[in-house]
Amino acid sequence: MHQSSDRWSRRRLLASTTAGALTLTYGRLAAGAARPAPRLIGGLVSSVSEPGSAVAQRACHLLTPQIDTDIDWMPWTRALVTAQEGNVLLFPLMRTPEREADWRWLAPLLVDRFVLVLAPGAQAHGPLRVGALRGSFIGERLAALGYLQVEFTSSEAVNARKLGLGRIDAWATMQRVALAPPHLASLPAGFTLHPLALRPLSMWLVASRDVAMAGLPHPGHPALAGRESPAELPYRQLVTPARS
Repeated sequence: MHQSSDRWSRRRLLASTTAGALTLTYGRLAAGAARPAPRLIGGLVSSVSEPGSAVAQRACHLLTPQIDTDIDWMPWTRALVTAQEGNVLLFPLMRTPEREADWRWLAPLLVDRFVLVLAPGAQAHGPLRVGALRGSFIGERLAALGYLQVEFTSSEAVNARKLGLGRIDAWATMQRVALAPPHLASLPAGFTLHPLALRPLSMWLVASRDVAMAGLPHPGHPALAGRESPAELPYRQLVTPARS
């Protein structure tokens, strides 16, 4: 079957109003037609990804000047859902085998690890009431790690306060989040950190599969040249050390 040089790359709906009437025109998008610039979405993660954060600054540095770095900030869960619409750049997204084929992985933004923040006297391997962020990667894996009494909240700040007030025995989160100043102020004196038996996580800047790669970060990008792979990034440079 003969294929036209034009392609049905996407539907184009043009609306115009003439003398109060609404005229709708549906047509082909030529293969060479310019695509709209991708939308840049930032998922809000308390004390990690927010306006002015190091993660946001690095993402913008990697995209400037090729991409407009006007960030649409929204709660992380909504950011992930919105990104399914396509033609987007998104950060930060944790890289997992399940997500590997769904995105173009442009550049790592940070590496961290999962920890239990333990109240004074609590034992990591004992029966614990554990607080976790609803819908989080770690929250969904606590049962497999042997923690069956899990209390989910919509905010990491709430988890920190609950631990400080003795309403939970432990808080499962990223080390960087646990040690952020706003959360530290709520934690009980004498708390300890216990690393969980999970691989360090890497958070990435990604593009939806329909975004053209021209001008986007790649291994030869000046800001990435000579950098190690995410698995080899020096841990001491990317993770805030625990308090002594």
